[in-house]
Amino acid sequence: VPSYPEDLRPVITRAGTESLRLVPEGLGRFELTFHEVTNSSFTIGDERASGQVQCTAHHLSATGAAGASGGGPAWTDTVWFIRYHDEYVRVATGWKFARRVLHLQWVEEHAVERVGPPSAPVTPDPTPRLLRRRGPARGVVGPRSGPTVGSGDCRRTAP
Repeated sequence: VPSYPEDLRPVITRAGTESLRLVPEGLGRFELTFHEVTNSSFTIGDERASGQVQCTAHHLSATGAAGASGGGPAWTDTVWFIRYHDEYVRVATGWKFARRVLHLQWVEEHAVERVGPPSAPVTPDPTPRLLRRRGPARGVVGPRSGPTVGSGDCRRTAP
């Protein structure tokens, strides 16, 4: 995992079930997160497999400023564009991760306003939240971690 924003390369290592159980606590500093998993490709053998999985991860936090509509605080959506490089192993109960490396492709930050009700602080709320972008994106482009699979070079510009 990268040590964002200091280092965009995968430099933090987590190993074992207990270490991975702490990941949600790290996300607790955000009001809301939403991870959309897309574009996956796999190579499957008898006992081992590998895969590449892309993910767009939204991390919503309050900025402390008043929102443009006057209805509450303004928010920032920090969006990570991620490519996972995975290795899997077959066990008696099915497939399990043997290794996952998170490569952060680039980061964008958007000013947004919440247009849905706030989520409960303890109980996960399955109700979708709508975000409305305010103003242009502020992109933070990091070093490329490897070749892009499929459609060539990935570059995104602000609207």
